Amino acid sequence: MAVVSLPKGRQAKAPLTDREVQEIYRTGRSLESAFEWPQDMEWTYRDAQLYVLQSRAITTATGISQQDNRAWYLSLHRSLQNLTDLRQGIEKRYIPEMIADAKRLAREDLAALDTERLAEAIRERQRIWNHWQKVYWDHFIPFAHAVRLFGQVYNRAVQPKNPYEFAQLLPSGSLKSVDRNRRLIWMATEIRGRTKRQAKSADGKHRRRSTREVISDIASQADSSTLRSLLATTSADRQMAFLAELAKVAGKKTPRRPASRQVLVKRFLESFPMAQRKKAADLLDLAQVSYKLRDDDNIYLGQVEAELLRGLLEAKRRSRKATALRVATANADQFVRTLVDPAFRPSHQRRASRRDATQTVKARQLVGQPAGEGVAIGPARVVKRREDLLDFKRGEILVCDAVDPNMTFVVPLAAGVVERRGGMLIHGAIIAREYGLPCITGVPDVCEAIATGDRITVDGYLGIVTLGLGLDNPAATGLAKSN
Repeated sequence: MAVVSLPKGRQAKAPLTDREVQEIYRTGRSLESAFEWPQDMEWTYRDAQLYVLQSRAITTATGISQQDNRAWYLSLHRSLQNLTDLRQGIEKRYIPEMIADAKRLAREDLAALDTERLAEAIRERQRIWNHWQKVYWDHFIPFAHAVRLFGQVYNRAVQPKNPYEFAQLLPSGSLKSVDRNRRLIWMATEIRGRTKRQAKSADGKHRRRSTREVISDIASQADSSTLRSLLATTSADRQMAFLAELAKVAGKKTPRRPASRQVLVKRFLESFPMAQRKKAADLLDLAQVSYKLRDDDNIYLGQVEAELLRGLLEAKRRSRKATALRVATANADQFVRTLVDPAFRPSHQRRASRRDATQTVKARQLVGQPAGEGVAIGPARVVKRREDLLDFKRGEILVCDAVDPNMTFVVPLAAGVVERRGGMLIHGAIIAREYGLPCITGVPDVCEAIATGDRITVDGYLGIVTLGLGLDNPAATGLAKSN
């Protein structure tokens, strides 16, 4: 492309008139007001008409390419009104409808269906599951931006020394996954004989409930599609071993409750002129609701998923060809074909081979994003498949791609959390902070760099994972263990 000099008549002339400069300025400020954040606006003039080609929030690009969907996620800067509209839709429509779907599916007696009707039931459950996944990405994920927006506004207004101080104003101890964990731990203590509930038999006499009955009760009340399927498909020994681990933390892991929250709220609101405090309070309210829903919505979503998995378990029970298939939503089509297609043979699914036991890892550091304060030292438990969860032991450090909300029942056992994906608003980070655990997110290739059993140090203040540094190493002296 050739470079051509401007005609002499235009070389000394400003490219824009004063009127055009003012029009561009007013348009940019209008967009900034609408989206509640400074905008990167692309524009052009055609004849005398100004056209806005694109407007997006000004964000830092550092590290964005490393995270799945992160560039898209950070671009979701919505106004307070848009966030309020999303909240209304989520609370008044989507969550009630999702709960109703899960309850309706739960009432269906799959065992009473013939093979053809069972296949159709699985297809319907898969359709419903896909529908709610789309709703989740279209509505629930954008609403999560309320927390990010609040954090940005809080740091700008208050200018705290700790950039994560704003998280102390968000809900703690009231998340559904935390309530679920309390119930699970309580029921696990019953299996170990610490608490024995009584149940009446048909003739009115009291009897102690059997271990099988208690495990069935746990599975039915778990609110975790992962735990339900694991308790339904794994051996009794693995079930008992995991529940025994849960019972060990009864009364020892309690969610955080910051005593200074009201002081911080007061300081935040007083950082604004009186005329702007109502708007600041509205943003805080939206952020608190968004933070709670960031975890709770996945409990509701998990109830729908659990009903799809229940259909797959029934198909696995009936079809010998389905024996080798993993009970996972991604395999729903294969389960259906085992029921309706006599010629179908499911693809073999082999578990990824473990790292060679002779391979050693040299002490080094992995860097991610600090997402939960504290320092923990302990053996790693690398979770690559859901089945790995039942092997979790108290005091281990959870290392995984990302903590699915249906996996959070192991967090009370953990000493720390390390995830490949996400930031401080990923589910694992939220639950880790609830339990006061150090957490690091966004660590590239962490599941390959670390193996189960490796002793690691998790520094949630700096976002650094150190491999090969353990309690038996003199260099570890003085480092505090996470409680």
